[in-house]
Amino acid sequence: MNNDTLKLAAEFPAADHEAWMALVEKVLKGADFSRTLVTQTYDGLAIQPLYTDNGSNRAAPGEFPYTRSTRAAGNATDGWGIAQRYAHPDVKHSNQLILEDLARGVTHLRLTMPRAMRLGSSDPLNAASDGHGVEVYDTAGLDRLLDGVQLPLVSVDLDAGAAFLEYASALTGLWTKRGDDLTQMRGCFNADPAAVLSVAGKLPASLADMTARMVALAKYTSGTLPGMRAVGVSTLPAHNAGASHSQEIAIALATGVSYLRAMTEAGLSVDQACAQIRFTVSTDTDYFQSMAKLRGLRQLWADVCRHCGASDEAAKISLQVVASERMQSQRDPWVNMLRNTIAVSAAAIGGADSVLAGCFDGALGQPSKLGRRISRNTQLLLQEESALHRVVDPAGGSYFIESLTDELSDAAWSLFQSIEGKGGIFEALTSGWLQSEIAAVREKRFADIGKRKKPLTGVSEFAFLDESPVETDPADAQAARQSATQALSSDAISADASDIAGLIKLSSDGAATTALAAALAGEGPHAEPLLSERLASRYESLRDASDAWLDQHGKRPAVFLVTIGKPAQFNARAGFVRNFFAAGGIATLGGEVSSDPAGAAQAAAASGSPVAVLCSTDALYEEQGADYIKALREAGIDQVYIAGKALQDQVNTALYIGCNTLDILKSTHALLKVS
Repeated sequence: MNNDTLKLAAEFPAADHEAWMALVEKVLKGADFSRTLVTQTYDGLAIQPLYTDNGSNRAAPGEFPYTRSTRAAGNATDGWGIAQRYAHPDVKHSNQLILEDLARGVTHLRLTMPRAMRLGSSDPLNAASDGHGVEVYDTAGLDRLLDGVQLPLVSVDLDAGAAFLEYASALTGLWTKRGDDLTQMRGCFNADPAAVLSVAGKLPASLADMTARMVALAKYTSGTLPGMRAVGVSTLPAHNAGASHSQEIAIALATGVSYLRAMTEAGLSVDQACAQIRFTVSTDTDYFQSMAKLRGLRQLWADVCRHCGASDEAAKISLQVVASERMQSQRDPWVNMLRNTIAVSAAAIGGADSVLAGCFDGALGQPSKLGRRISRNTQLLLQEESALHRVVDPAGGSYFIESLTDELSDAAWSLFQSIEGKGGIFEALTSGWLQSEIAAVREKRFADIGKRKKPLTGVSEFAFLDESPVETDPADAQAARQSATQALSSDAISADASDIAGLIKLSSDGAATTALAAALAGEGPHAEPLLSERLASRYESLRDASDAWLDQHGKRPAVFLVTIGKPAQFNARAGFVRNFFAAGGIATLGGEVSSDPAGAAQAAAASGSPVAVLCSTDALYEEQGADYIKALREAGIDQVYIAGKALQDQVNTALYIGCNTLDILKSTHALLKVS
């Protein structure tokens, strides 16, 4: 064997795009290329069926602008960090969950604080008893929550919303009381006023005061806690409200720039300010777009940092990825295991620093032990068995991913400029402009879901009406809240938000986060909160109504199938109809071979359902459809549907691929007096 370079396919003539298009046009036989083979994203990007080299000259992994990775070896050495969320209200129980997870592979703890505190209320009893947050209100409570945890060995992220300063002080007070080396602490306090405003619709103090709190915490953290980051930039509220991928990137950039300005104006260098920010974004079942989003955000943030005067080293993003909450379903939640696997895979290939997979039963309440085990083991399997982290930037070199990264980045940059033109992220929120932009995308998304153009497995497609309920982890939020707050002092205290050391001392001495919040409270701006809505929710509300009907009547609401001809002639459409109505919790009766129109009409009337659905071929509809429709109406069935597009002028509703499934199901519920 000689040293000549091996050239694959060297003996074949070079192919070109024009030749390929000529072959495609021949196969399409006059069909429109764009309508048939090109897919439009919610960002207005056209996904082509074939990609070739777009001329991109990507820097190597670890080289600016870090499109491929912020490190030359990517995650190949240590893998990505495996995170888990803790939001069970009972402190002792959450502690047990933490210790179990740490013993079985989790490396990052995300501690979700009480809902009232996250939304800025200093009165925990004002919160709904939804159990979404550990009922901890002081350093002693955090000590119980983290009992047995070697804090220098794990990364701790706070999800405290508006109370980021109060809980950062309490956590730092805990480290101080335990005698931990503050230089060894790792994690993020996640001070993110923009995310609070977008979720709660208000801030507990003026924007200037909230920004000053964030800056004071950043300055303290920069000087005292080198392994911690003070500031978070989360696009989770926008994602869960239905935002597109480019909108998420743009919001991340605009928020990050706003925080950079505030920190540098207060005296931090650009490099110090950059080092204080951690980004948190979602990935979902839009597999390739999720990868491109992470790569695009990484390179755009590096460009922003360089333009702001940061060094290339400081321009490296810290990126945590959370598997999408909006994609989770309550119905057939087992499918969420697959959704989470796709999201984690996209995060890993996209180069996330740490990943929170979520639990398959998380949309139903507090995740079960099985849900938590599957969540962490999904990541462990992808690391240890699939070894996804061993290849640096597996998507690199893919013409499709490279092109999509560039196009998504261009769209995001344009929107980022629009947000800046509005005055920045806070002005875009308080004016309502950003909410309107996201709402427009959300409605497009839900329109596609309503038509099943974007199918949801186990919900809008292949719904299983007799599924067994999934047991979640029981939680009594009210009891946990009362237990956690009964020993808290009601004495008022004075506090200075700019004196972080003083706040930490107050916390160490026993001051509650509620007392600190009351001392720091003021009047803040208001904005229309972003509407968080799971993609499956509108179908699942129909399923909920069906369940209530079942409990009341002992049977499901139902329609009657009238099948015409032989099974081979009606089976396909009958199956389509059963699947169609199951998505709304509606059963289907009948479906047997009908002998004649009169017999079919008699059976339909005897079923008690006011709705009958014809199922057959277009040819048989043409021959016999009118007779069946007439017989059904004479038998008192005034609502006649048909599977297909034939005879639409003679029936009430036509069911076909692309029709508005959700609207038809809603109207059928009304006809059946279900909701």
